[in-house]
Amino acid sequence: MRGLTLLLWTLICTGLSVELMQVQAEDKFAYARRPPNGNADIYVVDGEEGKPIQLTDDQARDQWPAWSPDGNLLAFISDGRLVVMDADRNRRNITGGAFFRPAWSPNGRQIAVMKGLSLWIFDVETLEGKEIHGTQVSMSPTWFPDGRQIAFRSDLFAEGNWDIYLMDINIGANLLNPRRLTVHPGDDHYPAWSPDGTEIAFSSDRSGQSQIYVMDMIKGEKIRQLTDLPFSGQGPVW
Repeated sequence: MRGLTLLLWTLICTGLSVELMQVQAEDKFAYARRPPNGNADIYVVDGEEGKPIQLTDDQARDQWPAWSPDGNLLAFISDGRLVVMDADRNRRNITGGAFFRPAWSPNGRQIAVMKGLSLWIFDVETLEGKEIHGTQVSMSPTWFPDGRQIAFRSDLFAEGNWDIYLMDINIGANLLNPRRLTVHPGDDHYPAWSPDGTEIAFSSDRSGQSQIYVMDMIKGEKIRQLTDLPFSGQGPVW
């Protein structure tokens, strides 16, 4: 649970100008920060020393950073474009068109990203992308550790209620038989798989204020509340 503690604490310290962070193997945190009257850029902080390093500095709005599984590449959105940056800060545009919240596949070969309420998956090498229709996805898709499924937040059946769903991405272009993981009047969002795939953490306001919950996928999808904070807790990262 160390990653969850660090994430929530950093959000308290830095305030609302900091967006959801991503962690790489060496305990380095990437985040987007927009200073007052300034432009949003990507920063990295070493988890041990806590010294921020600015990675991007341009007129574009850079946000939603996500580390590749090996920690060598950083994907982020720059004015709607999906961009990948290496350790030498060389940037490569994958695609444009108002995309949001990239998420790497476990093997580092694909990136899932939102566009409107659709989910797209791009091959990092070929730059080819495909739309997964019918998802009505919203907020931070997350890959299952085996790379064959993605969890996401959706109001799939237009009930006015946002829940967590699970889908198989190896079925071609269309979504078939999505599996609904949560059924609650509260707003469930920001799903995050544990590294071994046995649990999924998510944020929910089902208690009246957004807190962090964990679902045990082995014990019949049992849900337990992890935090009881006096402030809003969102965006868990393992």
